[in-house]
Amino acid sequence: MGQKHKLAGKTEKESLLIDILTHEAHDLVINVLKCMKCPKVIQESVKAEFLAKFEPKLQEFEDFMKEKQFTLGEDLSYADFLLYTGLDYLRYYDAQVLEKYDELKNYCDRMEALPELDKYFKSDKFVRAPGPMFVKST
Repeated sequence: MGQKHKLAGKTEKESLLIDILTHEAHDLVINVLKCMKCPKVIQESVKAEFLAKFEPKLQEFEDFMKEKQFTLGEDLSYADFLLYTGLDYLRYYDAQVLEKYDELKNYCDRMEALPELDKYFKSDKFVRAPGPMFVKST
């Protein structure tokens, strides 16, 4: 799908970078969803452990995104959509977690300002993910 829409990079180096970023972003998404689904009685300890584990990763993403519009610089890739999803889930889970990461906050703003995404977010079809199945825990 990424290649069909010219979002898979133009060079082998870009394709490799996209693969790495996709795996890193997927790890973020999966771990945020696991935290959201854990029982409330252990929610705070799980959250603290998760944030301690992912703080260095967030700093890596922050450093990586310096002076870049998107993950490939000026060019959008499919990795951007997965990274944005992970960061958005993280903001949903803990609204303050990105406060000290200006590059990541700006990156999320740029993603949300993409015309097609902006249109979708404002439409009736948009449902704020990750959805109720991941926020209701016992």
